[in-house]
Parts: sequence; C-alpha cells; structure tokens
Amino acid sequence: MHLLVDGQALQSDSRGRGVGRYAANLLQAVVAARPDWRLTLIEAKHLPAIDREPLPATIEYLTLPLPVLPPAVRVNRWFNDRAYADWLTAQAGDVYLSLHTFEKLGVHPLGGTRSRPHVAVLYDLIPQRFEEIYLNETPFRDFYSDRLQQTRECDHLLAISDWTRRDFLELQPTGPATVTTIGGAPDPHLRPLSPARLAEVEASVRVRLHLAGEFILNPSGQCWRKNSRGAFLAFIALPAELRRGLDYVVACKINRAEEEEIRRLADEHGLRDSVRFTGYLQDDELRALYQCCRVCIFPSFYEGIGLPIVEALQCGAPVVTTDCSSLPEFAGPHSFLADPLLPGAVTTALTKALRQPRDLFQRERVEFAGTFTWDAIAERTARALEAVRSTRARPRLAWFSDALPGTSGMERLETCLLALRERFTVEVVVPEGHVGLRLGMQCLAPQLHLSQYRERARMLPYAHHVYSCESVASGARWAEWAADAPGLLIDDSPDGIPGRRRDGNGFRARAVFDARQWARLKPMVEEPLYFVDAPHRLADALASIGWVDR
Repeated sequence: MHLLVDGQALQSDSRGRGVGRYAANLLQAVVAARPDWRLTLIEAKHLPAIDREPLPATIEYLTLPLPVLPPAVRVNRWFNDRAYADWLTAQAGDVYLSLHTFEKLGVHPLGGTRSRPHVAVLYDLIPQRFEEIYLNETPFRDFYSDRLQQTRECDHLLAISDWTRRDFLELQPTGPATVTTIGGAPDPHLRPLSPARLAEVEASVRVRLHLAGEFILNPSGQCWRKNSRGAFLAFIALPAELRRGLDYVVACKINRAEEEEIRRLADEHGLRDSVRFTGYLQDDELRALYQCCRVCIFPSFYEGIGLPIVEALQCGAPVVTTDCSSLPEFAGPHSFLADPLLPGAVTTALTKALRQPRDLFQRERVEFAGTFTWDAIAERTARALEAVRSTRARPRLAWFSDALPGTSGMERLETCLLALRERFTVEVVVPEGHVGLRLGMQCLAPQLHLSQYRERARMLPYAHHVYSCESVASGARWAEWAADAPGLLIDDSPDGIPGRRRDGNGFRARAVFDARQWARLKPMVEEPLYFVDAPHRLADALASIGWVDR
C-alpha cells in the first residue's frame, strides 16, 4: 500500500491544537501498525514547514509546489483546489488521505482527480449544528459549505467518534455511503507522571499558581461552546461548606473577554482570591494538575471527542461533564454527567463528585481510559484504507457543452450534473473563451477549456465522454472531438443531428429528452439510441451500454 497523506493539518494553525495533535498521533500509529506501507506526506509550500522530528523516520515527504492565491476569496479557493487536484492526479499512490479538510489557509482537491480513492478524517459538524453562531458571516459560510461539499464527495470518511459518525449521517444523508468510526485516544505525552516527577512538577506549579490546598480544574478552552462561564457558575453555586478552601483553576489559554467575565463574577461573589488562570501549560504541568485536582470539570455543549475528560480519567481524576454530543461516549460509567442547559444541573453533578471520596473508583476510571488506544485507532484506520483501496473509485466523466447561461440547454446541463455526481466525478469542457457554468456550479463540477482538457486527459484518461449538442453547428464541433474520444451524444436540438458512426469512431450512442425528437431520430441513427425521461436516467443509459458497472 502506498498512502498519500495531506499534511496541512500539521502546518496550519491546527498544528498546536487538538486537530494537529490528533493528526500527528494518527500518523505515528498507522506507521507502527503497517510498517510495510509506503507513506508519503504532502507538505504545502505556502504554509510553515512540518515539524519532522516527532514523526517516524520512515515517512517520505513530497512538496506541493502550488502558487496559492489568497484563499479568502472564494473564486481563488476554487482555482487553488482545482490546481491541487490536477497536481495530485500525476502523483503515484494507492489512496489519498486528508487529515483535515477544513483548513482555512489550506487547499483541498476539487473534484476531477479520482485516479485513487479519497479518504478524510471527520472531526465534527459543529458549524452546521450551531449555524446561527458560526455561519452568520458570508465568507466563512461560503468556505464551510464548499469544504463540506468536498468532504461529502470523499469515497470514505473516518469519524473520530460514534457521535460524529451519527451526526454526519443525520445532517448529510446524501454523503458517502461508508463512514467508519476509528475513535480517539489521549495524547501519549499526557500519561500520568511518575511519583518522583509528579512531586517535583506539582511543587513548582503550586508555587507559580499560589495553590495551597485542593482545587477544581477546568481545562475548557476559550471557545464559547466549551462553556467555561457555565463551569465557573457551577463552582459559585456550590454549597458553602464544599466550596470553602477550594480554588478554581482555569488550565488553558483563554481570551481576554472570558477572563474578564470570570473575574467579574468572582468579584461579585467574593471569590477573586480563589481563581487562577494558568495560560499556556507545558504537558508535564497539565499532567500534574490532572493528577492532583479534586475534580476536573468540563461542561462543554458539543465535542467531537472531548479529549480533556479522557486525559483526566487516565490520570485518575474524577470528571464532571455533560450528557450531550460525544461526551458520554468518552466519560465512562464513573463520571458525573449533567444537562448543560438545565439550570443547576452542572452544580448538582459537581456537588455529587465532591461528596464522593476522590479515590473511589479511581482504578476503574484509569482502566476505562485505557480502553482508548492509538493502536486500536490505527488498526481500524488501516483496515478502512485497505478496504477502500479495493473498491472502484467513481469514474471520471468529461461533459462537453457550449450551452449559454440562461438558456434551457444550460438549465438541463446543470440539472443533469447534479444527478450524475453521485455516480461520477464530472468535469465540464467548454470552447475557448466560452462563459460556461455559473460560479456556484463550477464549485461542484470543475469547468475546463478544451486546451485544459487535453492536458488533464494526458495525465489521467477519462472513463466517459458526454457531448451536449444545442444545434447542428454544435454537433459538428463535438464530432471532431468524438472521433478521438467517442462518447454519448445528448441530442435534443430542434433540427436533429443524424451523424452516423463510421468504423467505430465518433458518437457511440445518443440520448434524447424530447419524445418527438426520439420519434424522429430513432429510424435515422445506427448507433444505440436512448430516450431519457429524467436526468438520473443518463447514468442508467451509460450502464446499459457497458461503460460503467451496474
């Protein structure tokens, strides 16, 4: 197996966050699980270089040399993505794996190239679930919708949790038929510290944060859905006898607005001296806090995984979290769950956790966290990639058209494209200088001029050709191309285009949409003739003449 892996998740802003860590751990685990595979990591020239030191030495690197246009402009992004698809077509490899399709500054292959199956890691659908918050601005909405469409077009998706898989199948019912749950696991660097190292790091952290006694740990982060405000309100609402002597530690980088809000709430309730903000933490410091905290609270509204709770569990900490999204999946039977939208529910769960001895069920928590391993994730990933390698990728179809925008021919073309995309990778070929498809349709089906078609066909021949004729002149133009690339003629012009086949060259078959045209042409044409009464029947026509598997 030769696996091509897009490495942009290790180059962009994601590299220091959960996505980047997950991607790096997945690569290392797959290399360990399949040492006989050849793995080539694609490094984009326009992004910071990949840190190669922590990655296996057996990984090969390939530079993506594209001159990337500013991706904030939607049309530029389409050009970038199409150029990536062209470049990728010429590379060797059995399967292409994207570690993250939603990189804002990244590029992702746009249609076209299906010389190998495309697989992508799927983390969550947070923007779609909370569209009123995340998709209320046009630039990001356009970016997300484009990338989501490209994700849907992958041949297979690898979901990081069962929740993410179910969420995708619910919200994107027309997406790929196969979505495999590969799961998630804690970062190997966040395993518990040895007793000697723990004593050393704990002492240092306590001095730096002025922590004398027990404390509640909140590693929620600065995004609103992490619900850091709700976590602190739960702490404020604790019974006085439980809160007395407890400090509250926000163990993450937090934005100024949220920090000021928590400080304001602390002042209102006389708790200013009880709150600590750690800012960025080294891995050893975070591990020490997990191992020493009284309770870890993580009341997020939505998580693809929620790795902080698994990290806390493997360090033996009691966990209070919520009963939504993937969190119950990773919290296990001995965590305390609450509905974050129900007033007082998180406080009630936190109260129960504090009334229970810290060491009760500690062994069970650690054992549960130990069920999430990168070895298991890598094995599930490798099996999914091996399975998709053996499947046939969607055939590439070149659709030749000179229909003008606003005409019935263009309307029919766009309707047919939408119907065919479920079974084909479609590219539209137009004459030089022709306006062609609307920009919105070009995002779904890349548009090429005839000169570009020649180059793409040279890199990877098309499996099928369809010629859409609007007139006799149109038919004459495409007949020249059909001599070298025989295909199906969509023949629905008023005048009719008999054009008989000679020596196996030219149009192999014809399809018409109009019943009267069908009656006129049927006695005049030698090659197979099909009456197509609905756009999706085009695929059936192609199948019936043996060009694609039924």
